[in-house]
Amino acid sequence: MEQAIKMPLLPLRGMVVFPYMIIHLDAGRERSVAALERAMTENRRILLCAQRDPDVNEPKRDDLYDVGTVAEVRQLLKMPGGAFRVLVEGICRAELRDFAALENYDQVTVVLHKDEIDGSMEMEALTRSS
Repeated sequence: MEQAIKMPLLPLRGMVVFPYMIIHLDAGRERSVAALERAMTENRRILLCAQRDPDVNEPKRDDLYDVGTVAEVRQLLKMPGGAFRVLVEGICRAELRDFAALENYDQVTVVLHKDEIDGSMEMEALTRSS
């Protein structure tokens, strides 16, 4: 059974974050900063979703891909000029179902996709050999 979850959205320009990745991102757009602040006051979860066109400054639903990554905000540092440097860890993939432009930030409704993990001996050997 699918469960829809609402969370803040952080659109990404020119990059994709996958589950299990730990990466630093810079966020400077007002709506992105507000989304990060909202995530920190709730459960530290935010949807990272790539923009189709990185030149769009205020992306709407059609400017985003259909699948993003739910991430946990690990660290948030305020930079000079009001921007933030954020350390996130990808948790799982999620499909966008609804997009709402709230007053300060964008909120999305997503359905989580739990990926099957192959724990076979063959996959373990392949993982260790690469």
